[in-house]
Amino acid sequence: MPDSIGRVESSASPVILEKIPETTKVPNYSSTPELTKISKLTQTKIPFGYGPENFPHDVNPLTGLRVDDQTLLDRRPLAIKISNYPRDVRPQSGLSLADIVYEYYLEQNVSRFIGIFYGNDAEKVGPVRSGRFFDEHIFRIYEALYVFAMADDRLMDYFMELEQSVINRFIVEHPEDKQHTCGVDENVPLCRDREIQSWNNMFANTIAIQSNLNTRPVNNVRQDLSGMRFEDTIPPGGIPGEKIDVYYSVMMYNLWIYEQNSGRYLRFDDAHEDNLSRGKGYEPLMDKLTNAVIAADNVAVLFVPHHFYLKSSDTEIIQIDLNGSGEAILFRDGMAYPALWMRPETSGVLTLTTHNGELLPFKPGVTFFIVMSPTTTIKQANTEWFFEFGFPELEPTQTPHNPLP
Repeated sequence: MPDSIGRVESSASPVILEKIPETTKVPNYSSTPELTKISKLTQTKIPFGYGPENFPHDVNPLTGLRVDDQTLLDRRPLAIKISNYPRDVRPQSGLSLADIVYEYYLEQNVSRFIGIFYGNDAEKVGPVRSGRFFDEHIFRIYEALYVFAMADDRLMDYFMELEQSVINRFIVEHPEDKQHTCGVDENVPLCRDREIQSWNNMFANTIAIQSNLNTRPVNNVRQDLSGMRFEDTIPPGGIPGEKIDVYYSVMMYNLWIYEQNSGRYLRFDDAHEDNLSRGKGYEPLMDKLTNAVIAADNVAVLFVPHHFYLKSSDTEIIQIDLNGSGEAILFRDGMAYPALWMRPETSGVLTLTTHNGELLPFKPGVTFFIVMSPTTTIKQANTEWFFEFGFPELEPTQTPHNPLP
């Protein structure tokens, strides 16, 4: 880890600053009826490893799983912004069908998702929300189409100065799209759910987006998504890690619990604000489209520099510099592995290595990347880990957004 967290010199256990109090409460998921359905992958597990290169034509390089319809892989992924606050946006639609999801600090004490949809299609994904600087890292890393609900004028000005080939991959709402009603208008990329009486009512249809790309100059072919290594075999050297408590703020926090039967981590989100009278409270994060609990085979916590691009009385714009490499912890199979995240300078996706430089294999399946700052506080007791987000310095850097590779 960085010095403020506790440096890891090898693949051994990281230095932990303090222990979680014994009074820490977690939900009793085993007795919750609605958790009987955990999202099931439509792709086929492979009994040995693949990657980081030369994936067979029918193996998804973002999950390490064989797909039934390999034509799904003969196109670009979609990177879709998905809201997670206010709480009435939950349950979201389609999140359980993403191959990879990044969660990162947005502004004003809340976080947001950007999901990568590739090996599965979803007829309704969202609510789709606005873009941020961080998203450029993601749509470039995965050579993806970028689906978002516009952005602050300063961000949009920046986005619209990128290469035209990148701008052509932006999927945003046009005036005629606002007339499209979800569940009524067919084969439309974006629609509005009229039953939701708020601005959080725009949704994306990945099937319609892909089928309508012939109307724009986009080279929608299979991209080089090499970089990740997948193995069913549990790597050696892990530390018990069955509960992952992520605390962005009193307004937004979440918990991942390893479920032995499925071999996956189940996601629980804040049920209310963390305050002195009630403390923290959790409820399962569900997918309204599939009626499944959000689950991940891998949960990777990434420590990435954060700073303010702009901070005023009513506006926060954060830069998160996902370039080069940094510290990370991978959770899979109920174990935790200190690691480094690596972003290639040219082609290839973000991946993890040990501190000895060897590729750290992901478990085949879905990965959630939880983006935290280098000043994040880590606590650990027995099988439970706690991460409290370290906020950027109060003053903005006054430097422009750095162009990304």
